[in-house]
Amino acid sequence: ASIPVLSGGRIVAVVGVANKEADYTDTDVLQLTLLMDSVWGVVERKLTEEKVRSFAERLERAMSVGNLAWWQMRLPSGEVEFDDRKATMLGYAPADFAHYSDFTALLHPDDRENATRAMRDHLDGNAERYEVEYRMRSRSGDYHWFRDVGSVTGRDAEGRPALVTGVVLDITDLKDAEEQLSRSNEELRDLAARLDVAREEERASVAWELHDEVAQALSAVKMDLTSCSTRLPVAVQEQVRPALARMTGLLDSTIARLRRLYTDLVPVMLEDLGLPAAIEWHAQQFALQSDVAVRMGRVDPLRLSDERLALALYRVLQETLEHVYRDHRATEVTIDLMLDDGVVTLRLVDNGEAVLPDDSGFRCGLVLASIRERVHPWGGSVSVQSGSDRGTELRVAVPFVRK
Repeated sequence: ASIPVLSGGRIVAVVGVANKEADYTDTDVLQLTLLMDSVWGVVERKLTEEKVRSFAERLERAMSVGNLAWWQMRLPSGEVEFDDRKATMLGYAPADFAHYSDFTALLHPDDRENATRAMRDHLDGNAERYEVEYRMRSRSGDYHWFRDVGSVTGRDAEGRPALVTGVVLDITDLKDAEEQLSRSNEELRDLAARLDVAREEERASVAWELHDEVAQALSAVKMDLTSCSTRLPVAVQEQVRPALARMTGLLDSTIARLRRLYTDLVPVMLEDLGLPAAIEWHAQQFALQSDVAVRMGRVDPLRLSDERLALALYRVLQETLEHVYRDHRATEVTIDLMLDDGVVTLRLVDNGEAVLPDDSGFRCGLVLASIRERVHPWGGSVSVQSGSDRGTELRVAVPFVRK
């Protein structure tokens, strides 16, 4: 005879019996069924226990590799149960901790209020879960960084929190890496600022060389050429007049070109008339030299106390207009220089291809990075907004200090 063993409405085994001298009765079948149900219950329990044990072992290995520990706190007593690693990660014995306050006593003074407030907010229902980062003092006296996440997992008959369960992760290495990256970024910013100063000094040196040496020498050549031409016999003057005219014209265009180069290298108007006038002048010159229509919008009269900041904003304008002309394929651009609520804002709006900050392309990304570094020393900010298909607005804002 064979009897199926059922579990959850399906057959999980079949039991066969034989060698009984008499026929099997219903009582025999019932007894065998009850016996095999009990046996299968034991088998299932053993299988479940094995799965739980295997899962617990994998979980323990994962938590050990990740410096992760679990904890529970009972309320209102504040008694705690926890993975031993929560104590051993700090160099203590698990027996050193029995209460929530045993852990909070090790918090860094600057983090204690934040950590306790996070727990209080969660227990009061003001936060979905308890989540905070803090430093704790180890037995050796140094501090380790931890990320702690927990939630209410049990309530009493009146609905008040009775059990909080969470996990804590040692993030000291991550914080050290973040601090090192922050220091590297600051060093790079300092280097960029020094390079910018060196570049402006080099520009000034080249500009004065062009102005004091080359341009003056060419002007002297032109004067000598004009003087010599008037001393030639009339017949000779008639013969060389076309050549002299070409030479004079070439000298004039070369001197004009040198003056433009000098002005681009050292914006003298910026020092003499201030940033608003310098921006309007450069906008006019840019419109004449390109096919981009430049319109001056709102330009507030202001005078910055820091000449280096004024120069930085002027360079931002130059760099942005050049980018709009070469890479953005714009035909119109509007410039505003505004002073509102103690903040100076340089705003440029063009009708070129839309450029989003997170998809700006390599060249545009470099331009934005350069602009951000230019205004960073003064606490400036840079924002970019684009339309759905065309048009981009660039805003550069810096705190204003009156001169």
